[in-house]
Amino acid sequence: MERKTEKFIEELKRVDALVFLVSRRELSKKLKEFLDDRRVKEVYLKEEGISFSLDLGDIKIYTEFKEGIPVGITEENFGVAYSGGLVELAKNAEDKLPSLLPDIHVALIREENIVDDFSDVFERIEKPLPDITFVVGPSKTADIEKILVKGAHGPRELVVFIVR
Repeated sequence: MERKTEKFIEELKRVDALVFLVSRRELSKKLKEFLDDRRVKEVYLKEEGISFSLDLGDIKIYTEFKEGIPVGITEENFGVAYSGGLVELAKNAEDKLPSLLPDIHVALIREENIVDDFSDVFERIEKPLPDITFVVGPSKTADIEKILVKGAHGPRELVVFIVR
């Protein structure tokens, strides 16, 4: 395993993300197993890249937002090894919804799109800059009494499938 990938996994785990390293051929099976373990029946999917070829069996896939869908699935443009951050480039606001609204965000990232740091990301993005979302772990907030709440402003859980 490349050092960048090891560092990326280490940092993702540090921010409470669940991480799977899978081959392209294993992706649908492992993702389906994860969703079945959580008893998920519906997902919100931003179709592009490798997500076009997902086979989730009997799980209903929505490509437009619908209230109450528990899982959003996206393919990330970049993974940042330094921070465990994910980078999403969006053409419009609706493209960002699967990673922001459902309780669980499942992020798919191709291993070759893991870079060392944010300067590598900005070198690879065409100008002018598109709408960029940075995802670093599940949504967390705390009040003045230091009581941590997950999911107050976004997904409660981040699950990352790194695809070799």
